[in-house]
Amino acid sequence: MAIFNGKKLNIEIYGESHAEKIGVKVKGLPKFNYDLTKLNEFLERRKPSSSVFSTSRKEQDQPIIKIDNVAGEMTADIYNANKKSGDYLNLYGKPRPSHADYSSFLKDGTLDYTGGGRFSGRLTAPLCIVGGVLKQYLENLGIFVESYVSSVGDIDAKSYKDGEISLSELLDNRAIGGFPSLDKKDEILEYITSVKKDGDSVGGRIECIVYGMKTGVGDNLFEGLEGKIASLVYSVP
Repeated sequence: MAIFNGKKLNIEIYGESHAEKIGVKVKGLPKFNYDLTKLNEFLERRKPSSSVFSTSRKEQDQPIIKIDNVAGEMTADIYNANKKSGDYLNLYGKPRPSHADYSSFLKDGTLDYTGGGRFSGRLTAPLCIVGGVLKQYLENLGIFVESYVSSVGDIDAKSYKDGEISLSELLDNRAIGGFPSLDKKDEILEYITSVKKDGDSVGGRIECIVYGMKTGVGDNLFEGLEGKIASLVYSVP
């Protein structure tokens, strides 16, 4: 279980990668008519797909969401339908690089080699639910948070560093679907395909732009906006 205590929101993430379910509870949610259909469309962007740039793992991720607008509370559960714990039997006692297996064991003696347990990237699913809900609220206030892929490997695609990127350009690009880059989509996909055929993978860079943000948000030192954002970004598994 992990808990975020903000000035307005209390967010509790619970569950493990191979448990019955994972989920989130939120208190202090702003009162607003949230669109669950729109939220599910947002969550589709996280799901694995048949695209060459997606993971081959299958996760249905059909959340059961309940929002109490009067109390300002939300609960959401996602039942883990693609558990294959047996696939990890040969890893017992063998901590995986870049995973929290060994750290978890040192912390509390837990030796969970089936998918990372509570340290798993699987826990990003309930994070996306909270993000999708609050994104709707912010858009109602005229604040839009949009992102795109600006590079993959040695291929540099369009970036805000090349000049101003309008909100309409990002929204139109998202509506088209496919690989989330503003240009060079075909070149990037061809490159990813070639790397995948070699049994390898490749990293990239994501850029995020916030439109409509009012000035003067944040303060010095511990209340700095960059520090707040960094602490949340680095908490993502």
